[in-house]
Amino acid sequence: MGTSSSSIPANEKILSEQLKRRADGSLIELFPIFALAALDNIAESIMGVSFEAQKDRESKYVKAIDDDVLFALTPYKRLQDKALAVLHNHTKDVIEMRRQQLKNTSANKLNQNSEIGMKNKHAFLDLLLLAEVEGHGLDIESIRDEVETFMFEGHDTTASGLVYGLYCIAKHPEVQRKILEEQMEILGDDLERDPTFSELQQMKYLECVIKESLRLYPSVPIIERLITRDVGKAKTE
Repeated sequence: MGTSSSSIPANEKILSEQLKRRADGSLIELFPIFALAALDNIAESIMGVSFEAQKDRESKYVKAIDDDVLFALTPYKRLQDKALAVLHNHTKDVIEMRRQQLKNTSANKLNQNSEIGMKNKHAFLDLLLLAEVEGHGLDIESIRDEVETFMFEGHDTTASGLVYGLYCIAKHPEVQRKILEEQMEILGDDLERDPTFSELQQMKYLECVIKESLRLYPSVPIIERLITRDVGKAKTE
């Protein structure tokens, strides 16, 4: 089971420490490292809890995600069934935990703004739990499917975008220098502190670098569509 996101160090600091320990000049495989960091971030955004995947990469949930992806390349159906059972059961446990938390706080709707007028941010799971369709709440299977879709697709594509972004930066030292100069100009001497939302908006050069790397190496380069009827001729009747 995950823990509250406020009870653990920020995910980016854990990631930074892991990268520092591996910065010895040797080649390293970045994707597995960033996949775990992305999984932690996605879990907090979607479910409102942390899996601490970066600290416990041997957990059943983390290993089940890896097994489910590898199945696409192997003929082992039993492996998929076992992995999916772990994923579905864990997701259901988190859903029930969040449902009970909302019940204990007597929450029947999500406030858009806090007491001081700031816009509140809510976990995606909470939005689904309190959502209604034609006066009825969503069933647990529908909620589970939505949550797992965002979890699987989100952490994989996020990790891919980050890794290719770092690859582009590593190939261009002058870009690294400009990024560092911008960070020092905005954050001052304390580059370890968390930037404010306003400071993030000032990182224009970094934003351009991220967008350019996504242009060169898009996480989802192709979106397929299946045409089920002839749309080549317009009806004239």
